[in-house]
Order: sequence, then C-alpha cells, then structure tokens
Amino acid sequence: MRVKKILIGLVVAAAFFTLCGLCIWQVQRLAWKEALIEQLAANSTLPPLSIEQALDLPEEGYTYRRVALTGTWAADKAFLVGLRQQDGQRGYLAVAPLKLSDAGYYTGRYAVVVLGFVPYEQAAAWRFQGGEGGYTAHLLPPNKPTMFTPTNDPARGIWHHLFVDEIAAALTLKPFFPMPMQLAAPPEGSGLRALPAAPELRNEHLQYALTWGFLAAGLFVYLVLLARRKAV
Repeated sequence: MRVKKILIGLVVAAAFFTLCGLCIWQVQRLAWKEALIEQLAANSTLPPLSIEQALDLPEEGYTYRRVALTGTWAADKAFLVGLRQQDGQRGYLAVAPLKLSDAGYYTGRYAVVVLGFVPYEQAAAWRFQGGEGGYTAHLLPPNKPTMFTPTNDPARGIWHHLFVDEIAAALTLKPFFPMPMQLAAPPEGSGLRALPAAPELRNEHLQYALTWGFLAAGLFVYLVLLARRKAV
C-alpha cells in the first residue's frame, strides 16, 4: 500500500511540474509571437529595398519586407493557387512569373509573384494581360510543407501552395528566384483585389498559458487538501 501511495504521489508531482513547464513555455511563446508580429508589421511599412539589399538581411528582417523590382511578365504562364479566404469570401491567389531586370545578380531570373486575389466566381474567366514595368512587392517566407499539406498537381494545373522549386520546374522557369513575392498593389487593369501586406498571425499563447497555469494551480490545491486530510 505504501509503495502504491508513493507511485501515485510521483505521478501527480510529475503532472504538476509538467503543467508548470507547459505554462512557462507558452509564456515564452507569447513573447516570441508578439515580437514576430511587431517585426513583420514593421517590415511591411519600411521603405522598399533592392532585392539584393533585402536578402542581405536575416530571415526575420526580409520576410514581408518591401522590395522594388522591375521586369516583364510571362503572362502565358499565369496560374491560380487556392482555395483561399479573404474578407469572408472564397477565391484564389493569382500568380504569374516576372522576369527580373535591374536586379543585380538576380537579373534575368524569373520570380514567382502573387498578383492579388480573384473571387471564386470570377476565377474561370480571369486572364492576365501581362506587360512590363516597375513594382513594389513584399518578400514572402518560403512555404514549408507539413503532413497535412495538400499535394500540388502541376500536370492538371492544380496548385495549393507556392513551392517555388516545383513551380519553376513545371513552368520551365530557368533560372529562377528562390523566394515567392506578393505585389503591394495588383497590376493596373488586372481586375484583382489587393492582399494584406502581412498576414494576421494567430496569437493564442496567453489563453494556452492560462489554461496550463490554472490546471497546475488546481492540481496544487488538490495536493494540499489531500495532504491535510491525511494529516488529520
């Protein structure tokens, strides 16, 4: 019986310290997420850099950073990525390759550029006319697939994610720029809607921290009451 009580006590103590650890971890994640949101918001409003200047920065410094670029659109290779939601409406990201000019080392490379948002009802009829010019864009972080990521089907023209290597291979974009971009404003006459400069990142770490903290506090109270009952 004594051994059983010791084992139960060890299990409860382990649960208590685990809950405390999870609470502390979520508090740390909260601080990290708030700093990240602040950094990305700042990046999206800073003056545009050249592509070479932006990529000299660390990843947190260039993600969603505005860059100035010029080039010629490969309009015949435009495609849609989806489905997505914007302001409660279903639709697609309209994407087209831009052959970069005046980009230093990256001149002549094809960049995969998100042009804007096209509602679901207009997607079948949407066409991109292309052209050339100068633009302001935001550098997007590389897409990282997970076990839940739908698979792109280039042969059928079905795209769910912006995997630049896969897109470049399917559309024969050689050479290509390694990171996707998103225009600050859709090309004139494209009929597209502008997209937010930076995403609204979910930040629920405070709720998680409070949940683990309250569970740990409740377990601690239970242990105290249990110890007092045994002492009586």
